[in-house]
Amino acid sequence: MDALILAAGTGSRLVNLTRELPKALVQVAGRPLVDYTLDFVHTLGCDKIVVVGGFYFDKLQAHLSGKKNIRLLENKDFLKGSILTLAKGLPEMNDSFILMNVDHIYPKRLARTFAASQAKLTEISAFVDFDRPLQEDDMKVQLADGKTIGRISKGLHEFDAGYIGMTYVPARRLEIYREAALQLAQENECAVVENLLQRLIEQGNPPEIFPVSGTRWLEVDNQWDLQNAKRILKWVEDFLD
Repeated sequence: MDALILAAGTGSRLVNLTRELPKALVQVAGRPLVDYTLDFVHTLGCDKIVVVGGFYFDKLQAHLSGKKNIRLLENKDFLKGSILTLAKGLPEMNDSFILMNVDHIYPKRLARTFAASQAKLTEISAFVDFDRPLQEDDMKVQLADGKTIGRISKGLHEFDAGYIGMTYVPARRLEIYREAALQLAQENECAVVENLLQRLIEQGNPPEIFPVSGTRWLEVDNQWDLQNAKRILKWVEDFLD
C-alpha cells in the first residue's frame, strides 16, 4: 500500500503562523504537522510515500530532504482547489493507497485498526466519525444505507457522520478513482478533494464508510484547533499510541 499526503495549502486560518511557513510545518507540541502524518503512514507500513506541497514549497522541501523514501511533488496552483493537489500526486499511485490531509493528527491505534481490516475493504472507503460534534465548516456525511455514502458536503443540514480527512482506495478501484479525479480537476480547478467523493456517488460508485468512532484524532485548521491540539498532546500522554 502507498500513501498520498496533501500538503499544499496556505493554512490561512492560522493567520500569522503561516505568513511565511507552509501549514505542514506549523508546530504542534514541538513537532511540525507533517511529521505526525509521516509517523502514521510509517505505522501503516506504506511502501511508497508521496507528499504534494505548494505554499512555501522550498521550506517543506528543506524539511523533508533528510527523510528517506519520501517523494515530494509541487503543486504550483496551490491557491486553487485541493483537487489539483490530488491530481498532481495521483500519477504516482500504482497500488492501493491511503489519502491524507497534512492538517490531521491520528493515533497509531487507528493505523492498527485499519491494517487489521484492510484486506476486507474492497471498495473506496471514507473514514468517518459518528461521535464528534460537527461545526458549520466540517465535512458532513449522509448515509444511503448502513455502509454507503449517499451525500457528502459541508452544507448538509441532515447528516449521520463527519468525514475525518482520510480515504482508502483499493487497487481494484484505482482507475475509477483516478479518472473521476482528473475529470473533476479539468471541469473545476477550484473543487476540493471531498467533492470527488460526491462525484463518485453521482457516477454510481459510492464510497463506503470506515467508522472510527471512539478513536481520538485531531484537526488543526484554525487557531482554536491548534491550541486544543497542543493542550491534548501535552496532557494526554497516550494520545498518539
